[in-house]
Amino acid sequence: MHIKKYLIPALCALALSLPAEAQRNAKATAEDYINQYQFDQAEELLNQDIKRLKRRRQPTTAEEEQLQKVEKMRSMMRATERLTVIDSLVTDKKTFLSHIKLSEESGTLHTYADFFQRPDSSGCTVYLSELGNKTYFAQPDGEGQSQSLCTSDLVGGKWTTPHELSELEGDETQNYPFMMSDGVTLYYAAKGPESIGGYDIFVTRYDTDEKKFLYPENLGMPYNSPANDYMLAIDEFNGLGWFVTDRNQPEGKVCIYVFIPNDIRKVYDTNIYPPEDLAPLALLTRIADTW
Repeated sequence: MHIKKYLIPALCALALSLPAEAQRNAKATAEDYINQYQFDQAEELLNQDIKRLKRRRQPTTAEEEQLQKVEKMRSMMRATERLTVIDSLVTDKKTFLSHIKLSEESGTLHTYADFFQRPDSSGCTVYLSELGNKTYFAQPDGEGQSQSLCTSDLVGGKWTTPHELSELEGDETQNYPFMMSDGVTLYYAAKGPESIGGYDIFVTRYDTDEKKFLYPENLGMPYNSPANDYMLAIDEFNGLGWFVTDRNQPEGKVCIYVFIPNDIRKVYDTNIYPPEDLAPLALLTRIADTW
């Protein structure tokens, strides 16, 4: 595989610590520390807030939920996958599918509106298999808002009635499916109780005995963040992967990271990488650090 063309400076990563001027003019909040993966500082502030609110006999539900999120993210960071990221590109969210250059053997990606020739205001996407006879897609509800994942087969030149993947229930919204060439491993993004913020990327596998997908797993870091993490696609034939996120991006923009997929998941050794060194790798502050 030729990857020289990908070795260009990263366009996505921005400084994640508060600017010096902002530090002088504003006190960092727990949310600021969470977004920087400085979990000890976030935990300290949240505990202070909880004590203060309890003295005033005010509810602490939001702060306690934030503490749970901190612990979930701390645990997730300890299992950060070790990736080699070779390129990044900032583009419009509406057109990011066109920048994921899959080989023919890996299938194709489409917008719902283009593929089905139906109006869609919610940004649903479609994965079409290599043979062009099976789709996985997000289908908008009657109000064009929340989505659920469905599948359909091409039989006799017509698409069958969409079958909803109801076994993936529990998420508020599902979108951005991608099926691996094995026809078993499905990646998708969802908002719900297992997400750490906005959309997170999940993986599930089809159980051929039970004829349904297994309970999905959050893919963890560096794929997921407190921002929206939309899609993961892997081209096994060219040895390239892409994942899409709006972390550190202005409204309407996303960053596409191009990486070399691992055959087996590899994680950073926490005996070697303390939290302060692991956080920039989980955040992908600089892609050169992954080399």
